[in-house]
Amino acid sequence: MAKIDQDNKWNTVFGNLTDKEWINMKNIALDIWDHKLTGITKDPEIQLELDTCPMHPGFFFEFSSVSGFNNNNGWSYSEYVSGWWERRGYKYGIPRPNI
Repeated sequence: MAKIDQDNKWNTVFGNLTDKEWINMKNIALDIWDHKLTGITKDPEIQLELDTCPMHPGFFFEFSSVSGFNNNNGWSYSEYVSGWWERRGYKYGIPRPNI
């Protein structure tokens, strides 16, 4: 996908969100992190993606501003976590997150 297409998709998904919608999106992501990632040990010192743990939602939203990140990792935190599990988590016997 060309950079301009990636930017247009980003603008479509994130560009017109109100502050309330951003807060809601982040709260949903934090709820997933706090309550729905069972069987995952989260290291408070390492909040980037590991083989055994998805990245923290804060990093997901930071990296969402990098061109192409969401095309490869999902447009919501739940999409990202599902993709992480398919790439890495299942290999380590981690249960599929119920999101």
